[in-house]
Amino acid sequence: MVDLAPDPYPSIFRQQILRSIRYVLEQLHASASATPTQEIKELALHVLDYGLALSADQPEAWDLAAPALTTLAPGMEQAGHRADWADYLRRGLAVAQAKADRASAAPLHFYLGTLHQLQGDLVEARGHFVAAGTDFAVLGQERDRARAINREAYVARLLQHNQESDRLVERALVLLDEDDAERGYSYFVRGCNAFDAREWALAERWYRQSLETWYREEDPRMVAWNLTNLGTALRRLDRLEEATHSYRQAIEIFDEIQDPAHRAVAQMNLGTIHLQADDLDAALAAYLAAEDSFRRLNDDVHLAQIYNNLGLVYARQHRNGEAENAYMAAIARSEKLGNVADTVNVMDSLGELYRDTNRPDLARSTWAQALDRLPAIAGTPAHAHYFNMVSDHLAEMDQTNK
Repeated sequence: MVDLAPDPYPSIFRQQILRSIRYVLEQLHASASATPTQEIKELALHVLDYGLALSADQPEAWDLAAPALTTLAPGMEQAGHRADWADYLRRGLAVAQAKADRASAAPLHFYLGTLHQLQGDLVEARGHFVAAGTDFAVLGQERDRARAINREAYVARLLQHNQESDRLVERALVLLDEDDAERGYSYFVRGCNAFDAREWALAERWYRQSLETWYREEDPRMVAWNLTNLGTALRRLDRLEEATHSYRQAIEIFDEIQDPAHRAVAQMNLGTIHLQADDLDAALAAYLAAEDSFRRLNDDVHLAQIYNNLGLVYARQHRNGEAENAYMAAIARSEKLGNVADTVNVMDSLGELYRDTNRPDLARSTWAQALDRLPAIAGTPAHAHYFNMVSDHLAEMDQTNK
């Protein structure tokens, strides 16, 4: 009996996959762009499918797949990939945890946290950032630990836990050298917390301090991000020309670096400048373009904001049915995200729409429901602001009907 030679295909196939992953890594390291080309993205996703499958029992495959995932992650997020890319990161994290590979698990937790945050899955995001911080601490990587804590602080802010957010920022700053660029992210979060407290001038100061850090580091993405946030503070200070300039600078940079998600945020904010100037057509065009991007990215955080803004435009254009639908969509998303302040803000606008279209009973019930939600954020500046605003509208209606 003649022994048949073993089938060489599995070995050849494995070697081809490993060569392809090495090629992807070489191309990523050689590229001057933060975002991978379409060709490299398609090849990377194809070979990582197999590379991750091989990684469970092929150490050499994991030694290549792990750095490929963490090298690709920032660019894939910047290019707008969300759920599709998160699936690869989750598969990689499962392999890392099975192998007790903290050095790979920590950044995978970090990048998964970022994707969940961008999609509005804030509790899930926070869990990943906490896990990343824990792993980085065990590894003795204090700077990366601070980065994870900073992102946890930002998520805490999005969850309206501003005091906790400030405490987390303090923890991160203790871990960072005085000249570390990551302090710029800490200043950004401080600016957000000041903004939420309606301390516009203080928010501007923190955003400018953050912006200076990123200019010094020559990091265009963080520069543009902070220009967007600076614009929001300037708008609240009624410095509309400066705010417009800030937003337009941000949009130009986001176009250059191919960051559609953050470009849409800047465009949405520019639309609000048009709304304040009563240029409703320009505002609507900006909002609709941003909405299209947010829908493609499954970005519920900003969809909630854009639908509220669209409601405001439609109401001024007397497109009352469209305004009501937009407000309802905004409320649904804000409630899903657990954002009480934004929910109450939209409900107040919806109540105004009902009042102005001769539906006083609906107006009263909407405002009453808004007030019922406010105890959840008792003790915050937002509580006092929205309580007074909604209560005033109810009182005005009662006075009018006497």
